[in-house]
Amino acid sequence: MKQFVKVALVTILSLIGLALAVILRDSIFSDFVAPMFGLIKNGQPTPIAGTTVLFIWGMIVAVIPKLLLNLKWPIRFHFKLRDDVNWLTVLPVIIALLWAIFPQIWDTIKVLPTSDFTTIYRNFMVGFQPGFFEELVVRGAVLLVFLFVMEKTQWQALGAAIGSSIAFGFVHFINLTGGAPLEDTIQQVIYAVGFGLVFVAIFFRTNSLWIPMVLHGLTDFTSEFQSDGVGGTWMALIIYILPMALIALWLLRPSMNDYNLKSFPEVNDPSLK
Repeated sequence: MKQFVKVALVTILSLIGLALAVILRDSIFSDFVAPMFGLIKNGQPTPIAGTTVLFIWGMIVAVIPKLLLNLKWPIRFHFKLRDDVNWLTVLPVIIALLWAIFPQIWDTIKVLPTSDFTTIYRNFMVGFQPGFFEELVVRGAVLLVFLFVMEKTQWQALGAAIGSSIAFGFVHFINLTGGAPLEDTIQQVIYAVGFGLVFVAIFFRTNSLWIPMVLHGLTDFTSEFQSDGVGGTWMALIIYILPMALIALWLLRPSMNDYNLKSFPEVNDPSLK
């Protein structure tokens, strides 16, 4: 019960922190930086200069949560591949993710040859900026907070994965403030929770943020070329998102807890609990 209360509390605080980070990134850019330098047009960043500055600003903001959390815990970004990566277990979840975004990958392949440089560059920046930003903040920092506050049990990795993924998914409810329909937003939240579990599983199994960062960026980049996203219907969620989420949960199962956390020995330092 104590463990559940901890996870629930950290999930709520993480959700608030993520929302504040997103607001900081977007509001300062759209309300101050962009108007000052003419980097916004029709409510959107300009295709080249605007998206580039937003990408750089997003990376700066992404480091702030880690720096603040370092006041309490020795959180560090993990980028180096672990020596004992078992690609036979990692590749299935990566393939399942690529299956989940296959419709938008296919649409991208069809339109890319006829797209001009400006469109491709704009979509790349708009896609990879949130992909990199969210992985650094959520998997790079928030996930580690869950691991630090949880007791060392066989459920530690899975509990941290679920808690951080729920926080990551629920922060997408912020889209309601922009006029997004409720049903579409709920679907996007479920979509994000599923992808969150996958990114955590890949991160634990490889110890490298680069892989989920690139896959997340690819997901958002290709979605820019598709008018109807993967999460457009409930059936699409079942066909595309459920399989990869189930594979991720299998990789995160309690019996693999020690293996999944092998690269994170600091999270079980008794003095930091």
